[in-house]
Amino acid sequence: MYCPYCGLKLDDGMTICPACGESQVFEEDLEDSIDTELPQADSGREGWTDPANIQDLLHLPEEISLTTETEGQRRSTAKQRGSHRGGKRLAPSSQSLFSGISLPTGGRRGAGGRPAAKEPTKQGKENNQAPVMKELLGFVNALSKYFRGILRFGVRRLIIASLGAILVIVLIGLLIGGISARNVRRIVAVTSEDLVLLQGEESHTLELNFLEDSVASAAGGKTAAALTQLSGAAMTRRGVIGYLDDYVVPTDSWTLKLHDLRRPEVEHRIDAGVYSEGIPGVCGHAGELTAEWKMSEDGSAIFYLKDMVEQGADLYRYASGSARKVAAKVTAFDISPDGKRALWVSLDDNGEANILTIQDFSEKDGPRQLDTEYSRLAGYDKYFEAVFYLRDGGDGVNPISLYAAGFEREKERLLPGLSYMTKTGDDGSFFYIAADASSGKNLYYYNSAGEILLVTRSCSDIPFCDPERGYAVYCSESVDARTYFLYCGGTSMEFGNRWVVDTAENGKGNILYLILFEEGSGRGLYRCQISKSGEAGMPEKLAEDCSELLYDEKSDTLFYAIDSAAGFNRSSLYCWDGKESHLLGDNAYPLVVYGGKNRWAFFTEVEADAYSDAAPHRLVGTLNEYSGDNVTEIDSNVSLLFWHYEGDGALIYIKDYYDAFGGSLYLYKSGTATRLAADAQAVLMEEAFRGAFGR
Repeated sequence: MYCPYCGLKLDDGMTICPACGESQVFEEDLEDSIDTELPQADSGREGWTDPANIQDLLHLPEEISLTTETEGQRRSTAKQRGSHRGGKRLAPSSQSLFSGISLPTGGRRGAGGRPAAKEPTKQGKENNQAPVMKELLGFVNALSKYFRGILRFGVRRLIIASLGAILVIVLIGLLIGGISARNVRRIVAVTSEDLVLLQGEESHTLELNFLEDSVASAAGGKTAAALTQLSGAAMTRRGVIGYLDDYVVPTDSWTLKLHDLRRPEVEHRIDAGVYSEGIPGVCGHAGELTAEWKMSEDGSAIFYLKDMVEQGADLYRYASGSARKVAAKVTAFDISPDGKRALWVSLDDNGEANILTIQDFSEKDGPRQLDTEYSRLAGYDKYFEAVFYLRDGGDGVNPISLYAAGFEREKERLLPGLSYMTKTGDDGSFFYIAADASSGKNLYYYNSAGEILLVTRSCSDIPFCDPERGYAVYCSESVDARTYFLYCGGTSMEFGNRWVVDTAENGKGNILYLILFEEGSGRGLYRCQISKSGEAGMPEKLAEDCSELLYDEKSDTLFYAIDSAAGFNRSSLYCWDGKESHLLGDNAYPLVVYGGKNRWAFFTEVEADAYSDAAPHRLVGTLNEYSGDNVTEIDSNVSLLFWHYEGDGALIYIKDYYDAFGGSLYLYKSGTATRLAADAQAVLMEEAFRGAFGR
């Protein structure tokens, strides 16, 4: 059967359409009759039952009667009903579902009230099928199954709803905890007494907590050297602070310490007798060998040099609460960002030959020597899978040879002799200068596929290069001339009678910014477009008298400074948005730091003062913030060395810096500056500002 309203095919016995929700019981149905000769259970036929129990079985009222109708008449009626979509229908209630149907009580009956047997006729056979009765019985059975299904589904839904409620409660708790955590501000500062932690939910509730007991000098505070080391502490993203303290004069060594901001009251003393050149530890920065202590990005591992002598020092690794010696006579080392791998250079027993070694501390294998005649590094990726280095050899024209080795690379000599090479890209590409029979200054490009391409046969300098993209600015000199070229897309473009002073590349690598000097015209800022095919267009001039080029990679924004006749740090600072320039301020210092969310900080009216020998040449100036629309002056007499952005955009800075006693520590947010502490020597700087000063 089909629903006369929406046309959906329905199963036998369905009284409500599941698609449109309309009742399938009509007044015409109530006129249909049901055969009175029902099946018997205990007569000669199978499947018969007593019609006297029908009313009890169906729970029908006594006044309801069943009339008969032939199968052909019922089908004709159903057909007419299906074509009549506007007919009246009854609501599917228990009282009106079968109203109008009558049960006949007359007719011949046999023993026990059963119907008497009669000769089956064609009409009788049709009546014996009792089609309407079957539909009623099917409806009752389907209704029972429906409610049982609802019950089962309701139990499942109850279980799912309970689990969902528990999950929602947990998520709400985490959300509240996350919001609370964001409201908690933690600032690590160095005062004239100690390394301290300031924490609290708002600026006015910040509390000053000493992280350790200070070791006072004769002057009543830490020495200038100790304060310098504390100000150079390294802080990871997880709030683990590593620093050197407690300087010992006879041994010229320090004590390496850790603090975890999750438990700031606990101090971890890693080791004593640690050597440092005064350079702060860097969290996992690869690319340069140094002789200092270094900490992984999460603070789980620290490498440091101990007991420095003329032939080097012992290299130690601290992890999982203990420290162990890694190598002896180490002169320089670097680590991977996760602290699981290290690369170091050490001396042999005679203190002469340089040995290049790598080790993976997450594996059972010990250290692996890459070479015993190492000269200097040419580059490596951050996990030391490929390390490029130089060895002495060859003649006076080609004095060095290039080798490659690493965790994922066997030792291989790439080039037999060259005189100069750039740092390698992450894909192993680089530019180098080597001699042949025709020229001693051939510039070559070694790409990631290992192909060697000749760029020029006359190269004296490479002021800029991007090995991965195959870009390079190089200089070609003769006896009476110097000419600069841009190598891009396999071809070279001459800049003419202009010298390249500075260059920068945008993040996509399709724009080069250059400061070109031309006699009689001064220094101009130019932009050079590079197509997808790698072809470079002619330089387009953006500004005159450009003295500094500042490209911020994080915000993909160009800043530049225009010379001023006023003298030291009196340049006009501009921002280039891709279409036009915007003046940020005059008398500006050429340094811009990005704070996120379209905000940058810079200094104006910078002064260089030398208060004493203990704190020489402290740079101070007026701190400003540029939001892309306007410039806001934050505060004056602010130290250029000790300030940074917080994660929520707040500015932390020290002002009124004086001598070794430091200055006042301030927090600026939402237009209000709040003083947090006095005698602040330094604040731990964020990575962006640390990189700006090359630390």
